Formats: sequence, C-alpha cells, structure tokens
Amino acid sequence: MEELVQRYNKYVKLTEKALKLVKLRKGLDKDQIEIANDILDLAGMYFNDARYFNSKGEMINAFAAVNYSHAFLD
Repeated sequence: MEELVQRYNKYVKLTEKALKLVKLRKGLDKDQIEIANDILDLAGMYFNDARYFNSKGEMINAFAAVNYSHAFLD
C-alpha cells in the first residue's frame, strides 16, 4: 500500500503541473478546439475524482483516476 501511495503522490504532482501548463496550440479550427476542450475537461474531472477518492482512503480508485487524467493530457 505504501508504494501505491507514493506512486499516487508522484502522479498527482506531475498531473497537477501539467494541467496548469497545458495550452491549446494556435491554428486549431472550431471543431478541434471543442474536442481539445472536452479532453481537458475530462482530464480535470478525473483529477478531481482522484483527489476525492484519496480523501475517502480509496487509493486504488484514486490511483486509477489520476492515471486516466494524465493519459488524457498525453
């Protein structure tokens, strides 16, 4: 369980930093912007879910959610 908590904390820091830095590139059309914003919204929602699960002590769900969040950013 300790390793899971350490990995969760690592990915929370990494993903939180990425969420703050991510920007849409210039030159996207309206549809591309809409899709990109939808993906960023999903990343943010999964990140919030990760924090919620962590606060409830549900570390497996927290770790899964933070990884989904980070995957949307990739």
